[in-house]
Amino acid sequence: MKGGKTMCPNGILIEFWRCLGDIAIVWLTKLFNLIFRSNKIPEEWRRSILVPIFKNKGDIQSCTNYRGIKLMSHTIKLWERVIEHRLRRMTSVTKN
Repeated sequence: MKGGKTMCPNGILIEFWRCLGDIAIVWLTKLFNLIFRSNKIPEEWRRSILVPIFKNKGDIQSCTNYRGIKLMSHTIKLWERVIEHRLRRMTSVTKN
């Protein structure tokens, strides 16, 4: 993940995980394996903040001229990448 991102709702910057280096890898691996085995994601990870961003076109008063972005925990974004990687290894795309 790129650095310089905004702080996530739980207050952890992605740079935090980078600074920890191998310690973060070991800790996150244990955490992700525990989540995978238990089939339970921490409740805090289910929360996000939806922020409307103006598209810079049209009437600023019209809701249709905004798009939403979700501010989520960087840790869950890492978790999502792990799951995506596992799914991509297990599946293949075929033409119909």
